[in-house]
Amino acid sequence: MNVLLDRLVRILKYEQQQGYRNHAVSGGLAALIAGWGREARVHLPERMHPALDEICGALKAYGGLEGVPARAQAVQALLERVQTLSAEMPDEPQG
Repeated sequence: MNVLLDRLVRILKYEQQQGYRNHAVSGGLAALIAGWGREARVHLPERMHPALDEICGALKAYGGLEGVPARAQAVQALLERVQTLSAEMPDEPQG
């Protein structure tokens, strides 16, 4: 899996472990957009930018979701989207 996508998966899984409290990263998941989102746009192929826009939109909306079920569903959908995106990426060379 791409390093950037793997980082997001680890953060999302940590959010699950934390009980969907929006505390996996300082400032909530929306805070990922500034750093992770910008880095992903630079390093991932342009053809993947629409999917990155979807992911960033979901991250931005996450804090406004009420209740564990809605947040759990959002995190699961994000994990599935990242897996799909990862499957579209060529394997990275191991070094």
